[in-house]
Amino acid sequence: MREKGAQVEKAALETFPDRSVARTIPVLRGEGPRERHDGKGSGPRLVAASTRAHWEVQLRYRTELTFEQYRRQQGWEAATLSRCPLCEAGAGCHFHRLGTYMRKVPEVAQVARYYCPESHTTIGLLPDFYASRMPGTLDMIEQAAAKAEASPSVEKAADALRPADAPDAVTLAAALVWLRLRVALVRALLATVKGLMPEVFGDEVSPRISAFRRRLGTLRVLVALRGICERHLHRLPAPLGLVPRPEMVLRGRARHAQSPGPDPPPGAR
Repeated sequence: MREKGAQVEKAALETFPDRSVARTIPVLRGEGPRERHDGKGSGPRLVAASTRAHWEVQLRYRTELTFEQYRRQQGWEAATLSRCPLCEAGAGCHFHRLGTYMRKVPEVAQVARYYCPESHTTIGLLPDFYASRMPGTLDMIEQAAAKAEASPSVEKAADALRPADAPDAVTLAAALVWLRLRVALVRALLATVKGLMPEVFGDEVSPRISAFRRRLGTLRVLVALRGICERHLHRLPAPLGLVPRPEMVLRGRARHAQSPGPDPPPGAR
């Protein structure tokens, strides 16, 4: 039975894909926008609630540094953003640097951060090697998925990746959940990439790390895909895709909003 244990060189900065400058987004308040019809035939519009919303966005920070190099050289100091990617030039945006935020895995390091007070948006400059919306690096997630592919069983892979004598040891059941999540995310991501780029990853390339490694000729598939899929990063899921700008989130919510259904019959309560 397992016992549970305790848990730079400068690089070019890329802004949001497909647009050098995103159009100004509305200032939203409360937990999110609500729709209201104004009775003038203009259709639904956003209505403000009582408190200010805060948005978090990620941009790709292009770098060839490994995590170890980035940490040793304090690469976050070289990550800079010259202007706000959300507001139009000359719009009077008070865009400024907002220090850094901490990433704890695999070791403590920092990520540069900026803030746009006009849109209440924090913008993090995520280096290419970091996983998005998950702890750790893309290489760590890829290695876990590759180990599962090459092992005779998921249990053996989980036992090798999260050994019982490790400082952060967990039960075998917890290790299986940890590994299966990463395998599922990677396979779903690779299947999505295949659909986005059929001319690059044809039918002969299966959504597996081993197949993508052969096709790309690298052992760092996920890091390579962050550059290859750059213009799709704000639409791809974790751990590759980046947190999108607010207007993209709002459009996605609108597309998936539940219909209120037909009006009840006259006289119905």
